[in-house]
Amino acid sequence: MSFSVRWYEPKQIILITYEGMLHLKDFEDYNQELINYLDEGTFPVHVVADTQHLKGVIPQAVDIANVLTYTKHENLSWVHICGANKLIRFLAAIVFQMVNTPVHFHNSIAEAVSFIHSVDTELQNFETRKKETTKLQPID
Repeated sequence: MSFSVRWYEPKQIILITYEGMLHLKDFEDYNQELINYLDEGTFPVHVVADTQHLKGVIPQAVDIANVLTYTKHENLSWVHICGANKLIRFLAAIVFQMVNTPVHFHNSIAEAVSFIHSVDTELQNFETRKKETTKLQPID
């Protein structure tokens, strides 16, 4: 296995750590794991991907995009890519644009988590206001 998935902060931040080369089967496997974690989580759930030890990616961007169905999960907020070299960042930017998922790039996990904490309250407030304004009101 070229990756591991765990809660960094329970029900809010998922940490994926990559190592070595990633094959399409790895993307399929961690996609299912992320769906399971997102099912357990509470919106907004952020995914932090640590790519410091990632050596490369075998599949093409379109193949990766077709596999990453977790990006449509209702509890997913943003994906954060950490420590990626320029080629990995470029590939990630293409893939996440193809699946229409917000992605942010950071130099470290600590930087990503700090960013998430700085915006998380704003996201919760935004979602609360959005839900309140879409509730149906009784007609007199």
